[in-house]
Amino acid sequence: MIDRNKILLISFLLICSVISCAQTDELLEVIKKNNSDIKSLSAKFSELQYKKSSQITDEMEGKIYYDAIGRLSIIYSDPKGDYVIIDGTYFITKRNGKRQHHSTAKPSFT
Repeated sequence: MIDRNKILLISFLLICSVISCAQTDELLEVIKKNNSDIKSLSAKFSELQYKKSSQITDEMEGKIYYDAIGRLSIIYSDPKGDYVIIDGTYFITKRNGKRQHHSTAKPSFT
C-alpha cells in the first residue's frame, strides 16, 4: 500500500512539471523574440562525463558555434581533435579518433 506522503509527493511533482513546461514554452518565446536579430553565436564550454562502470569523471572543453540557419559545431580543445558538426541534413562526430557520418534524412537504424 502506498502511503499518503508518497501520493502527495508524486502529485506535487506532476503539477510542478506541468507548470514548468508552460513556463518553459513562454520563456522560449521571449528568448526567440529578444534574439531574433542574432545571426550567429559562439561560446566556450566545459563538459563533465561520468562513467559509472569505472567511476571516473572525464572533463572535456572546447568551443560551440551556432548560426541562424541551424548549423552547429562543437570543437573540443580537450580532447584535442574531437568534434561534432550538424547542419540539418547530416551530423559528423569524431571521438577518440573514430569518425562517424550520419544522415538525418533517413533513420540510421533501418
